[in-house]
Amino acid sequence: MIRAADAIILEADIAVARQERFKGKPIVRVSSAVAIKQPERLIATVEHKLSQGVMS
Repeated sequence: MIRAADAIILEADIAVARQERFKGKPIVRVSSAVAIKQPERLIATVEHKLSQGVMS
């Protein structure tokens, strides 16, 4: 599934183990609160990273 992903959204309030599995994918890191309370902002951030080819 990771291989087919256009981007990775890490919605977590703690560290995510084994992040090397996301190598080469744009990553957006957000807290749970942002993902729940501001989903439009989250999607806009992901779309921006994809359009700019920005990697985290």
